[in-house]
Amino acid sequence: KWRLMLTAKRSEIMRRIINSRYIIINGKKFYNIPTIIKWIENDAALLKKLEPPFVSMVHGDLHFDNFLVDISQMPMVKFILFDPRGLDRKYDYTYDLGKLWHSFHSKYDLIHEGLFKIEYRFKENAFIADMAFTDNKLVSVYEKINEEFPKILQDIPLLKKDKNWVIRTHFSEMSHLCSVMPFHIKYDEKERLAIALYLIGVKLANDFVFRYCGDAARNKVFLTTYANINTFEDYIKAKKLFE
Repeated sequence: KWRLMLTAKRSEIMRRIINSRYIIINGKKFYNIPTIIKWIENDAALLKKLEPPFVSMVHGDLHFDNFLVDISQMPMVKFILFDPRGLDRKYDYTYDLGKLWHSFHSKYDLIHEGLFKIEYRFKENAFIADMAFTDNKLVSVYEKINEEFPKILQDIPLLKKDKNWVIRTHFSEMSHLCSVMPFHIKYDEKERLAIALYLIGVKLANDFVFRYCGDAARNKVFLTTYANINTFEDYIKAKKLFE
């Protein structure tokens, strides 16, 4: 939440996006992040599933850019991890899994390297964007990793005992993408990188709540919008939202 607020203060275009009621991506309509947050907060059963059974030391930023690969002793391959950020405290290990997922499933690496095209505009209460990756070969590689990687994990004894690790991993991936855009604001009046990351986060968030969040929890929450009330005229406008 605080990152959304910080972004709204730092960038006018991101403020308008965050305050839009709907996000339309490649012609498909999604609910915006503030509404998603409310849905999750009002689903007690889902919140219980998001509680980790234990905490442990984690890397804290386990995405592909923080891997060094030593192939000097093939067929043995060694991985060297650097830039750890989670060694001072203990966390849910799915935080790290979510970072991996956001690399190969959400294709954060491709976005970070600018391998996409995007066009966008505002219309009434919606932000409308068309976005596509531009390197089909790399997209295929990442989709193959996304297909194979879960197969590697399915036989790990620890994960077999943790029945909700997939839900928490998906939540972590979603959270990473929804919160990372403040760190990619360029102040260039375009913000294509920050916007692209936010769009992926919006899609992940919608996929998450419609997969895991109960209908009853969603029905209790009005679609979230913001009202800045400074005058009586502002009050009249805000009051209409609840009529």
